[in-house]
Amino acid sequence: MQCLIFYSILPLTILAREYCAGESENDTRFSRSDNYFLLVTDILKDYVKDVRPICEGKPVVVYIDVALRQIQAVSEQSQVLSINAWLRFGWNDCNLSWNVSKYDGIKNVYLPEEKVWIPDICLYDNAEYMLRGLNEYYRVQINSSGFIQYNFPSQLHTSCSLNIKYFPFDVQTCNLTFGSWSYHVFEVTVMNTRIIGDRSSFLANGEWELVDFSITRHSQIYACCKEPYSTVIFQIKIQRKPAVHLLNLILPSILVSAIGLLGFFIPSESGEKISITVTVLLSLAVFHLVISETLPHNSDGLPYLGYFFLGNMLFVGLCCTLCIIVLNIHHVKSDDSKVVRFIRYLKTKKNSINIVNKAKYDVSHISSNHMTTGEVNTHEECSQTNAREKQRKPDLPIQKEYLLMDLLYEMEKSFSAKRKAEELKAELTTFENYVNRFFMILALILFLTLSFMVMNLS
Repeated sequence: MQCLIFYSILPLTILAREYCAGESENDTRFSRSDNYFLLVTDILKDYVKDVRPICEGKPVVVYIDVALRQIQAVSEQSQVLSINAWLRFGWNDCNLSWNVSKYDGIKNVYLPEEKVWIPDICLYDNAEYMLRGLNEYYRVQINSSGFIQYNFPSQLHTSCSLNIKYFPFDVQTCNLTFGSWSYHVFEVTVMNTRIIGDRSSFLANGEWELVDFSITRHSQIYACCKEPYSTVIFQIKIQRKPAVHLLNLILPSILVSAIGLLGFFIPSESGEKISITVTVLLSLAVFHLVISETLPHNSDGLPYLGYFFLGNMLFVGLCCTLCIIVLNIHHVKSDDSKVVRFIRYLKTKKNSINIVNKAKYDVSHISSNHMTTGEVNTHEECSQTNAREKQRKPDLPIQKEYLLMDLLYEMEKSFSAKRKAEELKAELTTFENYVNRFFMILALILFLTLSFMVMNLS
């Protein structure tokens, strides 16, 4: 019986205990909320946010840190770097400290930024009117010692001197310079909290690769004032990823230029030697008009890639000119042209060199009298043969004999002209092949030089 009474009363006891515990927690919560309200009221009662806190006559030390989040854009034409970052400011304000035990152990409070004094930290090379995120709707955290932490995200647009000579293999270095605009170093001093920037939350960029993110501190005296001003410089070093530009710009340009070399392999008889080089030149011109929009528009430092494209245009134009010269040699038909005279001049020089080199085989000692005697004997034999023919055919008319001799003379003259034309054509063909081969080797050397220059830049 006693056990039944005990077990019947036990649930009521547990419920009563839980109810009392809940009431005590609510009382504690209300009490803590009241203490928080009282704390904020007390620290802001006589606080003046427009006056710089002066604690023991020392300057206010502002700690600055930047967590790089993302590289948004790099404008070569306007010389601006745009990034997304998280800014972290910290400083001590002795006017906002309190005793923790007096306010039920409250160590931190969060207040709107317009309630407290905010140092006028600015980005010295800011490309916009003001620093985004500063003095907006983000709250500050204040601990019991008076140390304030002000963290907020921001989009920074800083002026940066960009060097695009080695585009698209360039490396750019830009600085984020933070400091107080109004207070000198004896009133507000900025300090860095680390020597290497925070990139733990950095998002990779498809065009740029983050190489280095370092932090340094400087003090400098400007022309306006006698006192020095302290700054914290965040140096961002980025390198362009050239894969897209290699695939879309450089490799197609090299391929189109290489097609211009095919003009030297096409026979002159086909009539396509000039047409292929002109087609390549026109296609390269159109291609360069398209890619000119991709190149950075900056006249201070022209990229070497632009000179490479110009060199490709000149190279294809040179190939076209050389093919025209080869075709002119191929279509020479006059025996008195400059090309034929130049070929005969070269042959004369060559024969002179051969005569000098083979002087021991000289046969100039042959007597001219002997040659004359041989010619006379040959003439006499021909005369005797003609006389015998006349004796054999006394009835052949004299007119037919003259006609036959004229016909033989014309045939001999025709054969001689044909032989000379064939010899001239053979000489021109040989000379054309030598010139075409020389021009092809010259164009190939120029093409390899241009390609090597691009590879050297990479």
